Amino acid sequence: MKKIVLMLLEFLRIIIMMFFFVSIVTNLERSFYEPLFHWYGEFHFPLFVGNFMLFLVWYRNRLQFSGWFTHDGQEKLSRKMTRIMLGCAVFFILIPVFYTYYIHL
Repeated sequence: MKKIVLMLLEFLRIIIMMFFFVSIVTNLERSFYEPLFHWYGEFHFPLFVGNFMLFLVWYRNRLQFSGWFTHDGQEKLSRKMTRIMLGCAVFFILIPVFYTYYIHL
């Protein structure tokens, strides 16, 4: 029973941290993109996907070891997988810039 409660608390912790992380980073990116690239509200989904991937890497490599629920299978992402996910995240975050300069002209 204790493991189930701890697992639910950890799940709630993940959801709350993900909400705040993705919200804050997305708003920072939008405030950066709007004046520089004249980007006003298109492509919210790629920003969300990129920021979600950043959060996933951060959680799997750092945050999972400081939570309430621990188990035997906890390990960091491999260096190769971390680099792949970070590259994909940066690509998704830069999609509005690519669209603005190369397609929407």
